[in-house]
Amino acid sequence: MGTSIQEIIDFLLRPVEPLETTVDRLMFGDPHVEVKGVATAFVASHYVIERAKLLGANLLITHEGLFYSHVSPIPQLEESPVYKAKYRSIEESKMAIFRLHDYIHRYEPDGIM
Repeated sequence: MGTSIQEIIDFLLRPVEPLETTVDRLMFGDPHVEVKGVATAFVASHYVIERAKLLGANLLITHEGLFYSHVSPIPQLEESPVYKAKYRSIEESKMAIFRLHDYIHRYEPDGIM
């Protein structure tokens, strides 16, 4: 078996001491699945997710949140047809989405800069 999603996540977090509080997490997907392809994006818009899927990625690493909030989805948006369509599209794609925000800013040098 090849590299798992969890192994990629562990590799990305390794350069930094564990953080007590972070928004970095696997937002969708199974961490035990073998990685077939990786895509990265600053913002995982619906277009980016669809494009990553078309290119054969099953792991998308994104810097910003998926649903217009830094910490978690805004409850009022969960009834929005746009939110529902994006959520459904992600689930149907079986795409794993990992948010890498806090750890990458603590890389030396800052991984976003």
